[in-house]
Parts: sequence; C-alpha cells; structure tokens
Amino acid sequence: MTFSANPNYYTKNQGLENSQWYGRGASILGLEGKVLTEDYNRAYQGIDSQGLPLRQRQSGKKPNPGRDITLSAPKSVSLLGLVKEDTEVINAHQQAVKKTLEYVEQNCIFTRTGKGGANRQQTDNALIAIFQHDDNRNQDPQLHSHCVIFNQTQGEDGKWRAMDNRELYQQKMTIGMVYHHELGRELKQLGYELAWNQDGTFEVWGYTPEQLKVFSTRRQEIERAVGKDASAAKKAQACTNTRRGKVNKAAEEREALKEQWRQRAKSAGINHPQPNYQNKKPIQQLTNLHNQNELLKKAIAVTSEPQVAFPKHLLLKELLTQSQGNFNLEELQQGINKNQTLVKTNDGRLTTLAAIKREKQIINLAQSEKKASCYLS
Repeated sequence: MTFSANPNYYTKNQGLENSQWYGRGASILGLEGKVLTEDYNRAYQGIDSQGLPLRQRQSGKKPNPGRDITLSAPKSVSLLGLVKEDTEVINAHQQAVKKTLEYVEQNCIFTRTGKGGANRQQTDNALIAIFQHDDNRNQDPQLHSHCVIFNQTQGEDGKWRAMDNRELYQQKMTIGMVYHHELGRELKQLGYELAWNQDGTFEVWGYTPEQLKVFSTRRQEIERAVGKDASAAKKAQACTNTRRGKVNKAAEEREALKEQWRQRAKSAGINHPQPNYQNKKPIQQLTNLHNQNELLKKAIAVTSEPQVAFPKHLLLKELLTQSQGNFNLEELQQGINKNQTLVKTNDGRLTTLAAIKREKQIINLAQSEKKASCYLS
C-alpha cells in the first residue's frame, strides 16, 4: 500500500478517462464524477478549492499526500473483462471496488485530536480518487484500480486534519479479502463458476493454469527473482525491485495492444468461459441463520486458536475467506456484533468465554507446576 512519488502517474492518459471521485470527504468538498487534474493536484497538496489547507504541515518533514490501495482482479477475471471484453465483468470489478472502499470508509479512517494528537477519533469520511487501469508494467492484461486515499479527513468539529493511517495498514489483508469476496459474489450473480483457493482468492472456471501463465509474465519475473515458494514479503520486495517504468499509451496504441492480447489468447487455445445463464440471478439476502451461525462458529475457532484476543477485522477476514461469496458482507458483520459468545476486551479486541477459560487453566497449571517445583527443591 504505497503512494506514487510522481503525482502525474495516476492522471496520465487512460487514468483520467477511467477515474472517479469517491467517499463522503469528496462529497463534502463538492468533488464528484471524473477526476480533473486541478482537483487532483489540490487534493495531493492538501488544500481545498480556495487554497486553504486541509491538513497541518509540519516543518522539516516530508509531506505525506496519502496512500494508494491497489485492488487487482484475478488473472482469469482480467481475461474475461479485457480480452473477451465482457463489460458486465468490468462492472463487477467496479462494484467490488466501491463496496471495498465503503468498508474502508466505515472502519479504517481515523484522525488525531488534542494536544500532541493524544485523542484518536474515527471520522467515517474519506477523500478518494479511483483510477482504473487495464494492464500491468509488462503490458499484460491486468484489471486493477488504484484507490488513492488522500491524507485528510474532517473531524467531528468540522475541522480537516491529517489521517491516522495505522488502521489502514493493520487491516490491509482484510481490505483485500473484502474485495475478493465482493468480486466473487458479483461474478456468481452473473452466472460464472468460480474455483476458490484456501486463502479466499479465486479464479474463474474455464482457463487452464498454462493459459493463465501466458498472460502472467510479471508473476514469472518475480518467481524467477526470489523463487516460487518465497514469502509474501519477499515477493512484494521483488515486485518493487523488478518493476519497469509505466508505459502510457494513446487510444490507438491501446487498441493495438488489445489485438495482441486477442492473438495471444488464440495461440494459447483459449475459449473464454461463458456464464451459466440458468444461474444468472441475484443472490438472495441470507435468511438461513443456522448456516451463518455455523460459519461464524468455525471462523471464531480458527481465529481464536492461536491467540486469546484478536481484532474484529481478523475474524471478519476469516469469515470472508470461508464464505466464498455466498454470504452478505453486512449480515456477516452484524453476526459478529450480535454473537453472544464473543467478549470485548478493554483495548477493543475480541475474545471468547472459552478462550478466557482456556487461558485461566494454562495460568493455573503453570502456577501449580511452579509451586511443585519450589516444594521439591
């Protein structure tokens, strides 16, 4: 989750064409529709349309304009949307991005108030510019959206301040899982069949691994650099180290690139999967509370097993991983809030009555062993 050092990176060519303002912060400032360069530059500098500052500038410190959350579709979804050119798949990505940003705005946007920023305040409003791109730096088809969250939010007193970004970093994995869950849910509504992985990600049924590999040259570069089984952190570093400069193409060049993609797909023997129109119907709101409670029970067991107390978002992440797009995000969140086996700790985390009992038994056993050791000595 980084922000480009070059403020023009997001606004060149297709960036502005496929851009949109999002968030309550944008609404407060009267920003809507496509992103204009002058509005983007003001947000980047932390000023409003009148040139008034929206965040405090600390002398001697490098300004922090914001953070970029990049939400990237699975390769099979990119092929459906960009090579097959299924516009409903593109729309599914866009809806999943907005649903994810809605979660971010409601759960991850904070600021600091008081002397020395002693008080942490949740604001629930963010200023976000979305830039949808359709290729990676190797010019493979890669549907993704850069969601630029600018470093300013309006507090309860009406004053704008810099954001406290810690929650964004801590919930990074949960945010990504919200996107995959919502994208999968949207694609199921279109009638596509999905193959889910244990980590909550998926691919669309109908492409072979070899066919996906033809359009995954960046992944191959990263794996050659650090190995296929390297950790996520090492792969992320390799992604940065092997990154090429972004190539911005004019409209006619982009059409030529799409034709290249079509020819590569043909050479790879790809027949794009078709949606099952018999399944093309809205997923109904979850009404079977038994299924939801069973899912939550399993997720609580997985989340609480390695730790006595845990942040709520980790439990939600596990719920979404197991849900595989079958459950409603809001209902899952409500289920967590209403569950009577969960106990809120003093620091805002969650634990369970069973975990508390287990921890007490461990402490009592340790104390007993210590007393026995003292007695024997």
